Amino acid sequence: MEKDVYMQRMEKLLDSKITKPYQKGVIYFNAEDLKCIPKTLKDKIKEYDLEIAKEPIDISGGFLLVFGKIEENCSVDALFRERYEQLVDFVGTHLF
Repeated sequence: MEKDVYMQRMEKLLDSKITKPYQKGVIYFNAEDLKCIPKTLKDKIKEYDLEIAKEPIDISGGFLLVFGKIEENCSVDALFRERYEQLVDFVGTHLF
């Protein structure tokens, strides 16, 4: 996927995961994404009262949101696992 399209999807994902009232938190990216976060995404992160972690984490893509002791795993792997269960349920209902 092209990097600009990927980052636009990350922005939409962030929009879907944050609700008002905004709570201070930290957002973590992998090393590759951390180097090239576009201004629009940085502005959105700031708007949501999040701080970008300076140290990267070991995920394939996406991000990790941390609010105190609460973590929201929005990594690509976690999103696929989440959708996998939904897909299995959908296929099972329609085939049988």
